[in-house]
Amino acid sequence: AVVSTQSTGVHFSEWVMQHDAKFWPNPKKFDPERWQPGFTPEPFYYLPFFVGSRGCIGKHMAMMLMKLTLSVLAKNFELEQQFDPKKPPQIDQTMAVMRIINKVDCFVSPYEDTSQNEE
Repeated sequence: AVVSTQSTGVHFSEWVMQHDAKFWPNPKKFDPERWQPGFTPEPFYYLPFFVGSRGCIGKHMAMMLMKLTLSVLAKNFELEQQFDPKKPPQIDQTMAVMRIINKVDCFVSPYEDTSQNEE
């Protein structure tokens, strides 16, 4: 049990928690394979933006910047995706970070300049 008084300060470091060997095997190793399908961390072991009223103040700006970046890409480039129709992409929402199950190839190519062909 934790007993606190009104003057007790409490500090929570998500960085320390996300680098704790109790929660993550080899926490200091860069290991993108740990996020493969089938891996599900315990709730709140991974908090990229934190949660609740004391969440990251930059979360909304980061989300807006991602949307702005995607809209600029969509305006200036042709975006195409390909996937196996027998294995359509699905969104896995069982973790703090959504991810796509099944392979999706994405292609980005500049729009052809058609203004020169108008003469």
